[in-house]
Amino acid sequence: MRAGQPVVLWASGSRGRLAYGVWGVGSVAARAVPGEPGGAWTVPLDLTVLDEAHRIPREFFRADVRLAGAEVLRQPQGANPSFLTAAEFAALREHLPPG
Repeated sequence: MRAGQPVVLWASGSRGRLAYGVWGVGSVAARAVPGEPGGAWTVPLDLTVLDEAHRIPREFFRADVRLAGAEVLRQPQGANPSFLTAAEFAALREHLPPG
């Protein structure tokens, strides 16, 4: 990861409590910083959490042929971070609010 790369916040959890899907977008704000030896790294983000009306639900990804193969759908139990291909991210951007 490097500063300026796009970031997409994918929410998941209890099906009864949270709507799975894209909840935020932004970019990597600076270099990743290592934690204590053996600990987690920290990645500073410039992230905007979308208003609920603008969030992109998981069902949308499944219904859009350009997004249906996204890693987050193919490997829902995968570790973070996950990724979108450049083509998938371009398709997603078409459906995000301006700005």
